[in-house]
Amino acid sequence: FTQFPILYLVSSIIVGLFTLAVVTPLSARIGLVDHPDERKLHTQVIPLTGGISIFAGILVSLLILGNINTLVFSYLVSISIIFTLGILDDIYDISPTLRFIVQFSVAFFLCYYSNIQIENLGNLFHLGEINLGGFSYIFTSIVIVATINAFNFLDGADGLLGSISLVAFSSIGLLYHMKGDSILTL
Repeated sequence: FTQFPILYLVSSIIVGLFTLAVVTPLSARIGLVDHPDERKLHTQVIPLTGGISIFAGILVSLLILGNINTLVFSYLVSISIIFTLGILDDIYDISPTLRFIVQFSVAFFLCYYSNIQIENLGNLFHLGEINLGGFSYIFTSIVIVATINAFNFLDGADGLLGSISLVAFSSIGLLYHMKGDSILTL
């Protein structure tokens, strides 16, 4: 399977679409709907099932991978917690402070245990390379939290998040594929 990353993508799409078809009709019964108000663009009650479908697709693809190393394990734990936080927030409207604390903790866990970090910012101001040193995990965690919240903000406009996510993550996946990293290509 690792030699055919396109199979991960196809399996994610199939599982995501199947999950969407199964969960969407149940959303009203379990209270997983968004009601229109003055801050929202939609005028009808809409199901909040896109995240569930995406999570299911990613989860199945990672489990098909079979090679649950530190990177994959820390990613699975992180997305599971963020997914649960999102569902709980949709149902109970969790305070922004608690959401931020959980998001930052999860981002730091992901960075630390998978050793993913932005180590330098390059020659950003044309004064030489900016090395982050010991601040790299914290900086990377801040970037992850900012990205989570930027995507969450875009989720208010129906279809916009899906379109932007498709372009962004396809581009990142293509770069990792070109690098030869089949795990991060997902």
